[in-house]
Amino acid sequence: MRFIMGTGIILAATSLALLGQVDSIISLYALYVMFGIGFSAAGLLPATTLIARWFATNRAKAMSISSTGLSIGGVLLTPAVAALIEQYGLTVAAPWMGALCFLGMFPICMLVLRSHPAPQSDQEKVAPAHDTYRDPYFWSLCISYLFVMLAQVGGITHQYGLVSEQLSGKEAAFAIGVLPLCSIVGRLVGGVIVDRVSTYRFTLFMMVMQVVALLLMAYADSVISLIVGLGVFGITVGNLLMLQPLLIAEAYPISLYSHIYSRANFLTNLGLASGPALMGFMHTIENSYHYPYLVAAMSAFVACFIFNMIKPKTVA
Repeated sequence: MRFIMGTGIILAATSLALLGQVDSIISLYALYVMFGIGFSAAGLLPATTLIARWFATNRAKAMSISSTGLSIGGVLLTPAVAALIEQYGLTVAAPWMGALCFLGMFPICMLVLRSHPAPQSDQEKVAPAHDTYRDPYFWSLCISYLFVMLAQVGGITHQYGLVSEQLSGKEAAFAIGVLPLCSIVGRLVGGVIVDRVSTYRFTLFMMVMQVVALLLMAYADSVISLIVGLGVFGITVGNLLMLQPLLIAEAYPISLYSHIYSRANFLTNLGLASGPALMGFMHTIENSYHYPYLVAAMSAFVACFIFNMIKPKTVA
């Protein structure tokens, strides 16, 4: 695991450092491919795999703390990097971005991470036979999360446009911070709750709340209703990202986790990629964010319906 993550960190850091040297569309795409491979090798898949292996108890709490780094990094590092680029330009800022990526991750990866909490026996090293891809629950989980991520990433991507459409400058600046803050707090609280209740039922509840939040945002006619919608949406965003790996870790053998999650995450990314484009297209038709967020709410509702059709064997 250290070799895989270490290689991914090197690829990601190198691609970031070279961004300022891009002089053609081909080199831009090449660096994005390189960064994508590096991010995949050092991102959610290995991180959640490690947590699934190391934490048999309090797994949800550990997963919530780990994935909170994504939100905190977005809140703290993104504005700093944006300011650096604005002041010095991408050519100067890019090497610093690459250095920050490498120094912030590589030493910890090499010195601290261990693939397993203890040496595995020969029996544990061999993945048990499990016909995962004929399991209806696997497909229910994957397809429902495709629609969840379509709604979720689309809603996040277009929140600035929605807020700017309805609020003044100062109000918009405050409203933009509501979603990431609620995402962080909601995920940490959710991690504690999930260790005590059914992960499946909590996930279904979060999906329903996402429908409610997106409807509030679609029909918001005041500052309060919009901020409430953004806050509820932020809570669901923080938790739903964490819950998919937890559901997989509970339903299938840990020795198969990385194999299963990688395929599930691939399908999820189809929704992640299509959500912003679909909502952007809807906005160009109506020149309003009412219908785009209504479409996102419908996508979240479809996710609820599909997810509720087939329950895991652990849920009566």
